[in-house]
Amino acid sequence: MKKVVKTYFQEAKWYHEKKVPTMEQYIKNGIASSGYLLLATTFWLGMGKQATKEAFDWISTEPPILAASCIIARLLNDLLSQEEDQKRGDAP
Repeated sequence: MKKVVKTYFQEAKWYHEKKVPTMEQYIKNGIASSGYLLLATTFWLGMGKQATKEAFDWISTEPPILAASCIIARLLNDLLSQEEDQKRGDAP
């Protein structure tokens, strides 16, 4: 949860400073700000016997498959909200 809040804060700083981050910065920040990482971890914990300490340790390392899913979720969200963001003046 702390990581999500930090990434939201970073996005707010970019917005208020009118700074456009590099794609690398944006993607790195977007992994946590997509919300998918937190959601996947929460779902994992609700899986009963499969939610072992080892499984939690694995998911805590942000494995590449989870990071890729987060990036896809972030970019899909951006694509779908881009038009509304432009109308509000929140996107170039």
